[in-house]
Amino acid sequence: MTVLDERLLTENKVLRRNGDGDAMDLVVDTAHPFYFDHPLDHVPGLLLLEAAVQAAQARAAGPCFVSRIDAAFIKFALLSAPVRVTCRAAQSDSAQAFGVELFQDGRRRARVAVRLCACGGATFPHRHAAAAETRRPCDGAMINKRNPQNRLITTPESTAGGLTTMLLPPQPSCLMSDSRAAVHPLYLLEGFMQLERYRNNSTDNPARIRDILAGVSLHLAAPVLDRNQAIEIRGEADTGKPGARHTSRSARLFSNGRLIADCELRTAIARSPC
Repeated sequence: MTVLDERLLTENKVLRRNGDGDAMDLVVDTAHPFYFDHPLDHVPGLLLLEAAVQAAQARAAGPCFVSRIDAAFIKFALLSAPVRVTCRAAQSDSAQAFGVELFQDGRRRARVAVRLCACGGATFPHRHAAAAETRRPCDGAMINKRNPQNRLITTPESTAGGLTTMLLPPQPSCLMSDSRAAVHPLYLLEGFMQLERYRNNSTDNPARIRDILAGVSLHLAAPVLDRNQAIEIRGEADTGKPGARHTSRSARLFSNGRLIADCELRTAIARSPC
């Protein structure tokens, strides 16, 4: 069995069997250099997604890759209590589909649907690896990343439709780049989320709007096997309306002008005085 985007490093294994049926516990390592790049008072959403992906991959049958992730974050998971992870097979005609739920103190914190597709022979066309040499990382302060190795995008540029950036090629020093063969789907999703953090931090509104992540999705048509592949992230214009409590932002990922993935994040909006 080959799961192309499976994590290999021990420090990136985030599930631990607890002896209670098929349920697993989330490993929350606050010293992890990516998930806890800076101090947090809750379990980051990306770590919850990682747990869901790994839970689904653990039940994979045959060579496959993660083709779709759809998540709803219901309530913050705190650092003070264990997080329990359950994974069940879901009905699907053409893929391995799983429903993952994460609980803390008996209350559901997140629901994640993960789909695994057979690898087949499809791959995406790519530019020559030399294209990666011209890409320089975005200022970490603009995307809420302290450690240089955790910056995954170039400085975004404004376009008529929103913001555009290039995804940096995965580097061995960045644990988010760890995978068996294909670029990990959460590397792609995190690149999109860094673009949106840049958008948030670029606002000159004195009554700054702080977005609370309510859900995310990623749809990937085929595995990205070339780590130096030039991938452009085109973030669409903010669809939030003044005074709205929720908003949705989306992006499309392209390589050589070809659409390779769609991303979306959904947020609840809390107004902050600073």
